[in-house]
Amino acid sequence: MEDIHWDDILYDIEEQRAVLLLGHNFLPNAHEQLNAALTEKLGDKLLHFYTRDGLFLFKDSDAKTTAQQVAARFFKNNPPEDAILKKIAEMPFRLMVSTNPDKFLLDAFAQYKLNLQFDYFSSNNKEQEYKIERPSEENPLLYNICGSVEDQESLILDYDDLFKMLKTLLTDLKVPNEIRMPLMKTNTYIFVGFHFERWYTQLFLRYLNMNENQFDNNNRNYVLKTTFQDADMERFFLQQFNIKFIGADWSFFEELHRRFAEKYPAKLRKLINQLSPTAATIDQLVAKSEYDSAFSMLKIFESQFDSDDQQLLTMTQSTYSQYLQDKKEGIVLTEHLNSALARVRKNILELSQKLQ
Repeated sequence: MEDIHWDDILYDIEEQRAVLLLGHNFLPNAHEQLNAALTEKLGDKLLHFYTRDGLFLFKDSDAKTTAQQVAARFFKNNPPEDAILKKIAEMPFRLMVSTNPDKFLLDAFAQYKLNLQFDYFSSNNKEQEYKIERPSEENPLLYNICGSVEDQESLILDYDDLFKMLKTLLTDLKVPNEIRMPLMKTNTYIFVGFHFERWYTQLFLRYLNMNENQFDNNNRNYVLKTTFQDADMERFFLQQFNIKFIGADWSFFEELHRRFAEKYPAKLRKLINQLSPTAATIDQLVAKSEYDSAFSMLKIFESQFDSDDQQLLTMTQSTYSQYLQDKKEGIVLTEHLNSALARVRKNILELSQKLQ
């Protein structure tokens, strides 16, 4: 493994010449969990799940329409850890590109009272056209290149969706200049959670440097959380795309954050968390997985909730009780357990933010 050129990476981030790219594993095991949810909903109308590519095959158009609805709900209710969202929000990337359709990062920026523009790619007519400006340190941009949960037809679920997306993307017909220009000015790409053995990921890499004849040393592409299992393929990929593998998991990003904070402390975004002391305490309990204590505090202040939120609290407690029972009996798939616990976490945090 090559030495990590920390000064180069940190300098490019400070100079707004670095882009953060979030792959499918930014939401760990998302496709496997989505496969379980679709199987439960569609039964034999879900003909196949292509594990290697994370894509599905549906029996007919009705099945696909249902799948789009299920997938949109799934990606709304299965967030990554709050801690990593906070660290990303603090880092002064002007452009973040995600291959996931969720908007959790957008929600995190809003929670901390930070500006963040949002737009997404769709090979179809979009549900909503966003007016965006050239991203900057003060007004960054999140761009979902594989659609958005708010627009079900934009989601990439099967090979038809993927081919349409690649055809449109590689002809550069629908990618705004506000996205393309920062990519052209980028020296360092930092990848998190990508499957680099997937053929369409390699096409995506080619798109990133489509204005270059080839990947060369002008662009430093740093990769985290890789999935190579074949040594020969890894060597070929390193040579072909000039990728430097410098981390295996999120611990690298945390070190990147730490080093940047030490060298450029004034450049970290200042987060404003306006949660009440009670809400902050509940958030801390959730972070430590102390859900019973979190529910106890919510019950104490239940009178502050309206009837809908009181009903949500009751429903969430019931979901958590069922989760504990299913986990104890061991008869429910791990994917379903993870999904249920994610809903519980999400609902608790939503309710806590409404407390005075």
